[in-house]
Amino acid sequence: MVRADLSPAAAVSAALVFVPGDVIKAVLCALVARGVHAASPGLLPERRWQGRRDPSYVSV
Repeated sequence: MVRADLSPAAAVSAALVFVPGDVIKAVLCALVARGVHAASPGLLPERRWQGRRDPSYVSV
């Protein structure tokens, strides 16, 4: 904004041009990651549930 001599509204409108492409890249990245982890499920360690999220957790 300061370097380009833009008002905040003009800076936001100039940045909005990149949002659709960024959304497409994020969706593609999520699809690729899902495919990679489906093909190789042991890449990440299993999560350890804590507290109320644990299915075996019983509140007394």
